[in-house]
Amino acid sequence: MSRRMSVAFGLIACSLCAVTVFAASPAKNADASGAAKVRQLLISSVADPDSGSAPLNVQFSAEVYEGDAAKKPRFVWDFGDRSGQGTGDHVKHIYKKAGKYVASVIVTDSDGRSGRDQLDIDVDSE
Repeated sequence: MSRRMSVAFGLIACSLCAVTVFAASPAKNADASGAAKVRQLLISSVADPDSGSAPLNVQFSAEVYEGDAAKKPRFVWDFGDRSGQGTGDHVKHIYKKAGKYVASVIVTDSDGRSGRDQLDIDVDSE
């Protein structure tokens, strides 16, 4: 929803005159109906390495694409192996068992925007 701001200005002869200014939030854009909707954040993530033998020690990192200007971004990782979650833009995780996994990161910011990326991880047996 765009913000509506009424600004009153007065002349001695016309104290009831007003002007309405519509200011769109930079984090939002309008859909076809004219209602504003929250834009998704564009996320890029990397796993190093993304394949190898178990136990596989992986360094994950993620960032919001330049120009998206996320305010206070929060990064939450799901490693795809039911081991729990990690937080932060750089995290480490050890895959203990062989298998194919999909790791994902969800990023949210203080404006309510979010984005997601995922990575395939391939762990061979020892």
